[in-house]
Amino acid sequence: MLFSKGVNHAVPVSEKYWQQNIPVPQKAEDPMQKRIYKVARMFYGSGTDKQRAEYSKNISLKTDPVDGSAFLQPLSAVKSYLRKSYWGFGTENLPLNGSVWYPEQKGNFPLVVFVHGNHLMSDYSDQGYEYMGELLASKGFIVVSIDENFLNESWFDDFWFGEMNTRAWLILKHLEYWRKWNNTQGNPFQGKVDMNNICLVGHSRGADAVAIALALNKMDRYPFNGSISFNFNFSIKSIVQIAPAGRQAKGIEFPLKLKNVNYLLLHGSHDQDVYYCAGVKMYNRIKFDSSQNYLKAILYIYKANHGQFNTAWGVKDKRFPNQYFVNSATLLNGEDQRKIADIYISAFLHATLQGQKQYIPLLKDCRNGFDFLPKNYYINQYEDNSFKYFADFEEDQDLLTASLPGCSIETTGLKKWSEKVLPLRNGEEFGQENVGAFLEWAYKKNNKRYPYYAVNVSDTALNRSSLNTAKGLFFFVSNNSDQINQVNFSIQIKTKNCVVTKTLTDFYVMAPLLKTELAKWNYLPDLRKNMPVERVLQFVQLPFSTFKNIDPHFEPDQIQQIRFIFDKQPEGAIIVDRIGFN
Repeated sequence: MLFSKGVNHAVPVSEKYWQQNIPVPQKAEDPMQKRIYKVARMFYGSGTDKQRAEYSKNISLKTDPVDGSAFLQPLSAVKSYLRKSYWGFGTENLPLNGSVWYPEQKGNFPLVVFVHGNHLMSDYSDQGYEYMGELLASKGFIVVSIDENFLNESWFDDFWFGEMNTRAWLILKHLEYWRKWNNTQGNPFQGKVDMNNICLVGHSRGADAVAIALALNKMDRYPFNGSISFNFNFSIKSIVQIAPAGRQAKGIEFPLKLKNVNYLLLHGSHDQDVYYCAGVKMYNRIKFDSSQNYLKAILYIYKANHGQFNTAWGVKDKRFPNQYFVNSATLLNGEDQRKIADIYISAFLHATLQGQKQYIPLLKDCRNGFDFLPKNYYINQYEDNSFKYFADFEEDQDLLTASLPGCSIETTGLKKWSEKVLPLRNGEEFGQENVGAFLEWAYKKNNKRYPYYAVNVSDTALNRSSLNTAKGLFFFVSNNSDQINQVNFSIQIKTKNCVVTKTLTDFYVMAPLLKTELAKWNYLPDLRKNMPVERVLQFVQLPFSTFKNIDPHFEPDQIQQIRFIFDKQPEGAIIVDRIGFN
């Protein structure tokens, strides 16, 4: 048992889910296709790396080391000596090393920077994204995977997140070189880098580092030491977080609340390192000005783990000896997991850095990619600056009020209902840092009325909403029961001239309860054998055209009530959030 992979109790993908109809399908282009450019490869760095030839004798461009001592919490003398003995340098002269994939042809290409996370420092992590570097360079991006292995754990120590600001600061120091090279006569990258379109992609602690880097990028001074001035101000348009830990340096004044940046989160249900979907907190914090053109999206991937996004990490998300207690029998194979990352990150970059809007349907609705995605369960979220909300449940503690002035809440027959913070399965107090409506119902056949939950929309709210230009309604929903496997209910829209009713499954057949068995038995305190189900919300779109097809009298700018009627199952529990229109 100790040396086995474990047991596979994964939920098989049902044909009802995989073959479901989409009310208004939007054909999404496969981002893996149309590789236009021939890819070249090069390395840059200090030229003196004692461990790795690619950053010593094989470099094409030389960089100077940087003094990171002001950013890194000091270690003991013994640990500092051991690290310096291995690497050949200390914190006062950290190298700027990077592996680059780029189009050979002439052009001006967006810059994508990959940053690995924490792993054994001698098991070099930066080469684990070569698969994505090759793909993206062939599609018109310059891709660099930067080396921060010297900040990773070893057999004798770990910085325990004390190095997070250093990881972030080093990203920006790399970008300084890219800005310099782009403007240097005779440099191979002269005029080749579109410095107005930059994306940072981070994995694990690297994912947290890219968010911190985005915050530091806009600061004039280092918040922990005001005598250190900054002059970065790079045009970072997008960030991608792959399985972030949701951690920052101790004592930092944030939590980071980012604004006006495109954002993508990928996280696996079977992540046995960050076993809860920590990145959803960042997703919920990111806000957009209505006049700015930005988007944010989440893809929660069933059976994906932490490590297989990086080819150097693999299936074991824990180090010796704990790696023998994790259950790896259920996992997606690494090729499929990386294919999903390729597809989504490529689509996101095309949409946000190159303005190719044909990729947005995939980011909005994963079902638009079922023709080329691996057969699996997915949960996705999406929002952009066009989204407006009747009720996002963030306004106050009154259960009868809604977010948009002139809207109110009405209920009948519910067993229980409340508004509270959405949980994460690690049990932390502020959970997903987002409030939703928790609805529970149970009814008998002889009941005269089915339970319902409704948002009333007054004429005042209608006048504020400009619904005549909207294309549809939306809401976010999650099953909140551990016993009832599926969710279905009716959605009724009442206007001044008609009442139209549809069911949830007319729009979306949701994934069943995605229970996970992360460990072989309860030896590991963080990975109990039967983990709670993670309550990740599913984004559901309700095109107005589907209601208009039922009743031609249906007019969006005459909506008076949106009602969720619990008439399809005798009992159930859901979380609903962000009811609105776009």
